[in-house]
Amino acid sequence: MARKKTIWPASAERKFERLAKKGRSAQDIARELTEDGVAGASAATVGRRLRELFGDRRAGKSSPDPAIMTAPRDGAPADIPTDPDELAQAPLEELRWWLDSVKDAYAKAEADGNVAAQASLAGRARDFLAAIQKHTPPSPPDLNAAPDMIAAAERCVTMLFKKVDRAVGGRTWS
Repeated sequence: MARKKTIWPASAERKFERLAKKGRSAQDIARELTEDGVAGASAATVGRRLRELFGDRRAGKSSPDPAIMTAPRDGAPADIPTDPDELAQAPLEELRWWLDSVKDAYAKAEADGNVAAQASLAGRARDFLAAIQKHTPPSPPDLNAAPDMIAAAERCVTMLFKKVDRAVGGRTWS
């Protein structure tokens, strides 16, 4: 009889995939998911998911592959995504956290005088800011600031004063 697949929330699925791609072991991933309150995130379940994701070539590893864990050449932490699809699906809090990590890496590159890393990190920061802007709802428009509404208000005031002047018999207000 086939085992019923454990269903995790979308945020837990993304975190699992990110940690798996970084080369983390099943025990480490299970511990982190359990700390986040994900039900059914045992080492056995995570091991099965790793085998589904990578096949048998990766599931038994207990230590991460150094090639996977190396940080990018621009000095940004290895867990910061570069894939636009991952940025589009990430929650707003996670995007802000990643942006802060890029800012920290930029400050380090600036202190080291690494101009190439600064340029790369500035591009990454731009990508994160664009993703944050897409996630943020637009501010409601100020209807009183619209040019047609300002003109309508002026016409209304003029008309109101004309009617008041007619009602009081042509007297002026001074």
